[in-house]
Amino acid sequence: MGTDTLYIIGNGFDRHHEIKSSYLDFKEWLNINNHPLFEKADLAFRNNTEFWSDMETQLGHLDTEQFHKDNFKEISLPANKDFYFSDFQNHSSEKALRIMVEEFIENLKLWVLSFDYSYVKADVSLNKNAFFITFNYTDTLETCYGVPNNQILYIHGRANSNDKLILGSGVSSGDILENVFCGEYTGDEDFDNLIMEAGKLKKPVYPIIHKNSQVFKKHNELEKITVIGFSFSEIDIPYLERLNSLNPQVAKWNLCFHTFGDLRRIVKFIKTSGISCDRVQLNCF
Repeated sequence: MGTDTLYIIGNGFDRHHEIKSSYLDFKEWLNINNHPLFEKADLAFRNNTEFWSDMETQLGHLDTEQFHKDNFKEISLPANKDFYFSDFQNHSSEKALRIMVEEFIENLKLWVLSFDYSYVKADVSLNKNAFFITFNYTDTLETCYGVPNNQILYIHGRANSNDKLILGSGVSSGDILENVFCGEYTGDEDFDNLIMEAGKLKKPVYPIIHKNSQVFKKHNELEKITVIGFSFSEIDIPYLERLNSLNPQVAKWNLCFHTFGDLRRIVKFIKTSGISCDRVQLNCF
């Protein structure tokens, strides 16, 4: 058995500290620091108005038909625009998407590494003897709160390391096929391969849980689980469900919300997980 207190940390924790860590902030950074890649992504997701505000979720809603067409035709852009899809023309649609996503994740890491923590005020009361599972790529806990590295699990990777950052949606290849062609392959090998590649954008939640199974099992007699800055998005709920299954009766859940949307998702999580109300404390954060 490990520590009796566990924290789950989401991006709202960093944003509380005025760290510009939203995907809209990444959009601004990318536009300045890698404009060609910004143009590629903006063009690839041009039919998705929510892409930059909810990037991780919207990755699974790439218009694969349009992306495939773009890869094999010249795209007409205003005269003062450069043609940034030109380097895709020599690749299959599958490879074109893979190149773009790999470059995207590399730049996501560079963006996080550019964060300045010098102005951050560590104003959240934390139990420094607790264990932390953070969904953030940042060093906020270590740099600003002095939490030792061996008390933190960076479940989706840490930018300031050799980790490959994990970014993904909840949409699989099967979902994409169902949405596009009623679950049937097209006979166009390149397009079918593109569908399979797009399906790899699905976040591998259950493999991640399995990979970290010993960490989860170590925390099976918790007295308190505090969730801060977490959006309670559907794709990340399995992590919480696993912790709840290991602590079915004992743990008290301290759940922090920022918006009414968060609160609605929290209520749904409580109901579906069978957590009794006497084990829950809600706090606005």
